[in-house]
Amino acid sequence: MLYLTNSLITKIQEWRNRIANVHYQQLNRQLDSFLSSLEKESIINSILLELQTKADLLEVHPREKCKDVLRGGMLFSIFENKKFIDDSERAMYHYNLLKLLQEDNTPLYLTPAVVNGSTQPLERPSLFVSQYIDPLVYYIQDKITQFSSVLYLLEKYKQRCEWFSKEELRLMYENNKGRQENVLDKHLRLFLFDQGIDYPFAKVASPSGEADVVSLLHTNDPLVLEVKIFDRSKNYRKDRIISGFTQIVSYTNDFNKQIGYLLIFNMDDIEINIVTKNKNVKLTNEITFAGKTYFIIIVNLPPLNTESASERKKLEKLTISEEEITKEIISNINN
Repeated sequence: MLYLTNSLITKIQEWRNRIANVHYQQLNRQLDSFLSSLEKESIINSILLELQTKADLLEVHPREKCKDVLRGGMLFSIFENKKFIDDSERAMYHYNLLKLLQEDNTPLYLTPAVVNGSTQPLERPSLFVSQYIDPLVYYIQDKITQFSSVLYLLEKYKQRCEWFSKEELRLMYENNKGRQENVLDKHLRLFLFDQGIDYPFAKVASPSGEADVVSLLHTNDPLVLEVKIFDRSKNYRKDRIISGFTQIVSYTNDFNKQIGYLLIFNMDDIEINIVTKNKNVKLTNEITFAGKTYFIIIVNLPPLNTESASERKKLEKLTISEEEITKEIISNINN
């Protein structure tokens, strides 16, 4: 996950540098490419959508204010004279401004009135980037680093369980009939607490029900997570994964967050393969739904096997498509 995060941050920096180094007459085209590249990355697009959601909640209307300043021809003044509440509000304005400039056929941002600090055309792209693009880039990069720490911890938990705690967790699971999900849920929350996640509360009420793990709701790195068990011997099958996804979508909406997590304890001797539409992500099951990003982490804890490697049967595989996973929530929305 750290590799994926660093790779994404590097991409953003490369896109930013292309604008800074472009000939000023190509600035419009490069700006369009920059914004399109950002919005095609599901994680970044979730961050941008969160900015718009926050703007709507605060009734800030940055787009209209940027339009007014554009008409006045002194665009840089809105950023020099305005006191922003925080970095997210500043990023909100910068993103809306860039979208307006992307849609505008008149290259207003090539004039000295827009790019403050130089009357030399060749210097304007780099000044434009430092004045209008860099604040948004820094905000996005910070958000990626912050939110990815939760996913990193969940991936670390998966590895810890599969590599070092498999026998312990299997015994806990088999010796706690009737409360197996609670036992595994508690084990996960204890790990999160030990890793610095303060107050990983269980069964937090929301309009849609009770989310299994909720924490850090008032930070830039919230954790809204649902836990499910896959175990065919108990008739916990594919439908449990689908219902779990439906629940985490509802809880993420209830808490007004852009990212949700579904953790599956696979207690069966089967490989669960989730086929998502996002072909760029190979290490994590990532689904983008209704403008939000969801990650499905599968912790494999099959029954302890005393057979030798040569005696073991070929591992079964269960494939679930993104269309299957989202079908239930789409049906609920349509009804």
